[in-house]
Amino acid sequence: MLNDKDVWKRFKTFNALQLNNCNFIKRILKPFFKMIILLELNLEWCSNLEILSNIKEHLLSLQKFNLKNCKKLRILTKSIRSLISLKILNIKVYYSLSLLPNELKNLTSLTILYTSGCLRLILLVNELSNLCSILIGHFYLSYNSFDMKLISKA
Repeated sequence: MLNDKDVWKRFKTFNALQLNNCNFIKRILKPFFKMIILLELNLEWCSNLEILSNIKEHLLSLQKFNLKNCKKLRILTKSIRSLISLKILNIKVYYSLSLLPNELKNLTSLTILYTSGCLRLILLVNELSNLCSILIGHFYLSYNSFDMKLISKA
């Protein structure tokens, strides 16, 4: 069904798309990224997702992107810089991710980044100055101006 181009033509005006637990998805097709008004995209537990195609110039209105537990996804694509409206990015349990793309710092709307379970990830917090909070492991890092506070999630 997701490979049928006619199906995607009907979905151009969705606000939210929940594709969690769709283990048959290995890559996101280009017609998928032409959803004009998509505000929320949930790909949580799409454990066979390997590739996010070039999202450049698409999904410009996306505000919430959930990639939690996409275990086979190796690269958080550099074209993420085009998600200019993105406020929340969830990459929890993204085991293979070790570095965030430099383009992430260009997302001036991004305020929340969830990274717990990203065991190899090295965070470059200084480069993400617009963030209000980051979830790392069982802790939230919360920002108030330039003062960083560590708050236990417990």
